[in-house]
Amino acid sequence: MPVVQQGAITAAPVPAAVPAARVIEARKVYGQGARAVTALDGVTAGFPARAFTAVMGPSGSGKSTLMHCIAGLDTLTSGQVLLGDTDLGTLGDRRLTELRRTRVGFVFQAFNLLPALTAAENITLPADLAGTRVDKAWLETVIEAVRLGGRLGHRPAELSGGEQQRVAVARALATRPDLIVADEPTGNLDSRTGQEILGFLRRAVTELGRTAGWPRAADCGCDGAERAVIRVLLVDDQTLLRAGIRALLEIEPDIRVTGEAGDGAAGVSMAAELRPDVVLVDIRMPGTDGLEATRRIAADPALNGVHVVILTTFVLDEYVFEAIRAGAAGFLVKNSEPAELVRGVRAAAGGDALLSPGVARTLIEEYAARAKPGLATVRGLGALTDREREVLALVGDGLSNQEIAARLVVSPLTAKTHVSRAMVKLGARDRAQLVVVAYESGLVQPGWSAS
Repeated sequence: MPVVQQGAITAAPVPAAVPAARVIEARKVYGQGARAVTALDGVTAGFPARAFTAVMGPSGSGKSTLMHCIAGLDTLTSGQVLLGDTDLGTLGDRRLTELRRTRVGFVFQAFNLLPALTAAENITLPADLAGTRVDKAWLETVIEAVRLGGRLGHRPAELSGGEQQRVAVARALATRPDLIVADEPTGNLDSRTGQEILGFLRRAVTELGRTAGWPRAADCGCDGAERAVIRVLLVDDQTLLRAGIRALLEIEPDIRVTGEAGDGAAGVSMAAELRPDVVLVDIRMPGTDGLEATRRIAADPALNGVHVVILTTFVLDEYVFEAIRAGAAGFLVKNSEPAELVRGVRAAAGGDALLSPGVARTLIEEYAARAKPGLATVRGLGALTDREREVLALVGDGLSNQEIAARLVVSPLTAKTHVSRAMVKLGARDRAQLVVVAYESGLVQPGWSAS
């Protein structure tokens, strides 16, 4: 039987008596007689409103069956399913269809997008079928949350796998559903893109006030919904600054500061012990500074999932360039707005670089003369194909995957594949490091653009 584990992220306290969805003595049997298979056997569970709930269990334990019954895609043999105060067992087919269109959002492993429709048309399809109007302000909020603004006019074949799943997430949110059912939403995606999709679903809970249920295998290597909380380690020699950052971050329901360190050496030790998702490191500290701490964390294979973000007083700080070369995901200026700090932590935890290619280029051009000698001997450069070298040069020139695709007349997914392969061959942790390699290898030089 599956185990229902309530998520740690909750946007606001919700009385236990009013869950968004619940099952009471749920029983589901497939087949009859000797061939009968019991998928659910007397399950009673609730899904708190505005929370991310993981349903965990081994393969075949009934996780998906439970979620499908709660969502109205399947019916129970006996027992009750309630969405809010609505008993699904009392609804006829027509009312059940209306409920699925307006009160439940679905995100599956298969993207289930209609190929003839644009991304925008796929997003509003449930409302169009239901004959209801979409709240434009809400739709704009959803599109911003899943970062689809520039892709709404594209059809599914013109989108990468991650972009297609983001369209599916936006579609699930478009009608302001009471419940989002996410059944293996990352199954067709690479691990990094999968984390991004889960990040969007977390934002649906923490920022947009939705309720989400997610069946996960018991041996998935995570602790279910608890993994939705971003764990942060603060490394700065100024106690007052650490206290201020902690206060700003911990008012967010999906961020928890798990440790603090006053110098780089202690920060490296705590990173190895706590395995945080994000380490915020002051670049200039006495003793072991942030640059050396970044090098040590990036060099430890056991800390491959730890994302280092540099805290600096000035944007054009030569140490920042060195830290990015060493493996930092990017940097935040200490006088950043609180909302920018929170967005930065979430972006880093999702695997994004906190340094747009354009900003990276400005920074690197400023300090290109300080780069280490031996431009022709960048490790792994010889393993790149001609196309991958071309893509690397365009990354160094500040182009996004979409812009690279347009320049080379390929799909964004193909461009993304070339970028990913270049990262693997060059041992780069993120896109910012690819920009560094492009300059150090001589593929791009200060003052001119890659052709």
